[in-house]
Amino acid sequence: MRLRFAHGFSLIELMIVLAIMGIVVMFAYPSYTNYVLKSRRTEAKSGLLDLAQRQEDFRADNNKYADDLTKLLLNNPDLTSENGFYKFSVENPSPLKFTLKATVADDKAQKDDIQCTEFSIDQQGKRDSEPGKDCW
Repeated sequence: MRLRFAHGFSLIELMIVLAIMGIVVMFAYPSYTNYVLKSRRTEAKSGLLDLAQRQEDFRADNNKYADDLTKLLLNNPDLTSENGFYKFSVENPSPLKFTLKATVADDKAQKDDIQCTEFSIDQQGKRDSEPGKDCW
C-alpha cells in the first residue's frame, strides 16, 4: 500500500495566517500614520526657520522687516512648504517685528494631524505651536 502525502496548505492554515496578519496590521498601521504625521512637521519647522532667516537678511538690507513674504525672494508663489503640507503667512507685520506662521494645508493629508495644526516664530526666535502642544 502506498501512502499519499498532501502538498500545500489547507484552508484553515491560510485563514490562520491571514488572521495573524490582520491583527499585526491593525496595531501597526495607526502607529505608522502617526509617525508620518510627526515627520511631516519638520517641513513646517524648517520652512519657518528659513523664512525667519530671510526676514533678517531683508532687514539688514532694508532697515525693516518685510510685510509681504513674496518680498523675500521666494521661488514659491503659493507660499507653501516644500511638499505643500503647510501654508506660510506673516501676522501683524511692522518695520520692527514679525510673526511667521505655518498652518496645515486643508487639501493635504497633513490635515489629519490634529495635535499640531499651527507653528509660529517671531523676530526674537520665540517658537509656539497650536493648539498649545509642545510641537517644536
